[in-house]
Amino acid sequence: MSRGYLYAIQRLQNILTNGPLEKYYNLPDNFKIKTNCSEQANNIILSILYYSYPEFSKIKELPFEISCIIHSYLYNKIEINILIIYPLEYPFVSPIWTLINVKHNFKTLLNLNKYLKYWSPAITIASNILEFIQQINHIEYILSYS
Repeated sequence: MSRGYLYAIQRLQNILTNGPLEKYYNLPDNFKIKTNCSEQANNIILSILYYSYPEFSKIKELPFEISCIIHSYLYNKIEINILIIYPLEYPFVSPIWTLINVKHNFKTLLNLNKYLKYWSPAITIASNILEFIQQINHIEYILSYS
């Protein structure tokens, strides 16, 4: 286990003590981010949930309350699970991003190799996660064509 990784995890945990990452990044309410940091294995499991609700339209033949209940079930949910492995040489060697699971149909649009090319030791874990969220932030566009 490297001191660089422990220091980076400590900085991330300081951010998490002030609230969830979606609040730190000032993301809309339809994003939820969960992190699971392992100090022994030098990795982080990142889970990103995204919910999208269609515009509300009342069904004429039904009462308004029932239309609201039906609308609450009409949403798109995308869940992305990523494993970020930090090598022992971190911060001098870039972390390895591995896509574990995507519960939707746009898996091929994610480019995790970008992080190997443009990585810098000065980038914090929180900045890495934010950069990834910026890359996938075209979810509404993807959902409109699915």
